[in-house]
Amino acid sequence: MEPLYLATGASPHSGHVHEAVNCLQYYSYIRQLGFIFAGNAYTARGTLIHLGLAHSLAERGALQKGEKPGCKVGSGQFIQGKNVVLPPLVAMERYYRENTELLSQADFENCTRAVLAWNTANVINGHRIVGVEALLTGHVTMPWGSVPYTQRADLITQYRGNYYLWDHKSCYRMEKQAPARYRFHFQFLGLETFGRTRYGKHFGGVVLNRLCLVPTKDGAYKHDQHNMANDIFANTRFWDWVYQKKLMVKWAEDNFSDPWNWPRAMSESHCKTITGELCPGWNLCVHGQSAASHYERRGPQPSIATGE
Repeated sequence: MEPLYLATGASPHSGHVHEAVNCLQYYSYIRQLGFIFAGNAYTARGTLIHLGLAHSLAERGALQKGEKPGCKVGSGQFIQGKNVVLPPLVAMERYYRENTELLSQADFENCTRAVLAWNTANVINGHRIVGVEALLTGHVTMPWGSVPYTQRADLITQYRGNYYLWDHKSCYRMEKQAPARYRFHFQFLGLETFGRTRYGKHFGGVVLNRLCLVPTKDGAYKHDQHNMANDIFANTRFWDWVYQKKLMVKWAEDNFSDPWNWPRAMSESHCKTITGELCPGWNLCVHGQSAASHYERRGPQPSIATGE
């Protein structure tokens, strides 16, 4: 099994492409000015689900290898800095206790029950676990040199000779049309491109693994899986699109010396998120530098254009 990286956040060179895609000013707040935006309940619930699944799958992967559950696995940064696989409920409760300002008791209970229901259903029966929170690495050749690009696969399995890359999503309703919005999603196109490159004819597809956090009337927690196969055109263009996003950021870095005055989306589809919440940078755009004191800051972050 590949090294595991549990609860580590974004991969080192993902470049948070969505920041630049959605709004260059938001990218500048994070990368140029070093603002640290607090999480919200929506993302915290997603992290809780990912954490529970990661630790339970890592535990199962260790058993498949004949290792003792809870042993040290890989060299990643694990919860609280300890590279050991914790029992999933222990890992989830620890995260919940550390984030009670974002998560309610009901959130914790719904997330743990959803993970337990998924495990009880034995969704990956017959699959060999190859990687959990596995790091996928590629390079993009830019005019100024080769720049790394990385993503994480929540899970990689092998089943009947084929390899599958999984991505976990939590939801509140099992809408039939919801999987379609991920088919042309940057994250899923990237996973499929990495999968095709790494496994060739033995690549089985990208699996969208949805867990519903709202129980049915009889108290059941539903989940489903969808193979998000895309046509060859979309996959041949993925690296072109990564190139374009990095080129766009480099253009902004070279042409806008004031990090407070980069191009803004100024759109209801970006300034207000899909969950109905305002963009984390809303107050900075509306009130300017006078609102900066309300946020924590760190030093400038590496550019997604150059990796430096």
